[in-house]
Amino acid sequence: MRRIELLYSFINLIVDILILLGIFLSAYYFRYSFSVTSIPYGAKIDLKDYFTLLSLLIPVWIAIFFFSRVYRIEGTRKIFSELSSIFWAVSFSVVITTTVMFILRDVDFSRLMLIYIWVLALVALSLFRIFFFYLRRYLVKYGIGAKRVMVIGQNEAVFTLSQFYDDNPGYGYKIVRTINNYERLKIKRIDNLIKEYRINQIIQGEIFKDQEKNLKLMSLAQERQVVFSQIPTLYELRKGAYQIETMGDVPLLRFRQTPLDGWGRIMKRIIDFIISSIVLIILSPFFLIIALIIKLDSSGPVFFKQKRVVKRGYFYLYKFRSMVDNAEELKRKLWKRNERKEGI
Repeated sequence: MRRIELLYSFINLIVDILILLGIFLSAYYFRYSFSVTSIPYGAKIDLKDYFTLLSLLIPVWIAIFFFSRVYRIEGTRKIFSELSSIFWAVSFSVVITTTVMFILRDVDFSRLMLIYIWVLALVALSLFRIFFFYLRRYLVKYGIGAKRVMVIGQNEAVFTLSQFYDDNPGYGYKIVRTINNYERLKIKRIDNLIKEYRINQIIQGEIFKDQEKNLKLMSLAQERQVVFSQIPTLYELRKGAYQIETMGDVPLLRFRQTPLDGWGRIMKRIIDFIISSIVLIILSPFFLIIALIIKLDSSGPVFFKQKRVVKRGYFYLYKFRSMVDNAEELKRKLWKRNERKEGI
């Protein structure tokens, strides 16, 4: 998943929180203070209690937005699709808010204010989505946020799709590499092209005669976290493993990525951080005992530091030392005495 898409989705999230805060406060003002819309009321909810209530309602609304796929990153979304998601998410959130108010009988929450909130939320969130939608389209015309696409094949559908992308740069797709002589192309070469051209999406216009090669291409795209789409043919596809989208007059089968793409990766990182922090605190007494045993057993540092390679660089691994100090340097000196060629 591209960082620019995560950034756009994160901006939507932050702006939505600010908009919701403004909407709830505006609804409170219209209900109780604005002379034109204020209606005689019984018990008025205190502003301090109202802010306490907002600390509960706004996270609930954002959670509903998540489950309603308002912050969906993958896929080519049209403006009507985004506005439809907003409508259903806001409407369901108002229903949940009404339910919460019914449960919290001690809170005097005006039903008229719920109508204000519903109308203001639909208008404000929809206007922002329209603005942000066309802002993204404007930026991709200048290459900002455009998806870099590699197309495999040379049939009529590939030509039509390429022409559509050229005529409609606002969709955010830029074909940077087209592979015509695809049958002789090896998967290793495609892997190198993905790195060389910084490919975000592969579109397979024509399938390989070797079915195993097609599966390897799909696996490669998943491994490199590259979106994989295919122009439909009679090739048998796994049921439920794709979604259909249309570009111009060309249908595309987009293969679903792993759950750890997009927000899934962000949520995993947050959960990993929270759980690991809790576990570290709980096990810290045992770690102190282990560190003391290592110090008493042998000289040298308690922790072993090692450089590990990951997808976009490297990181340093720290763990309790279980070998003698400088074991890696001693390994080079003792290599001559190794009796096995495999190095085991």
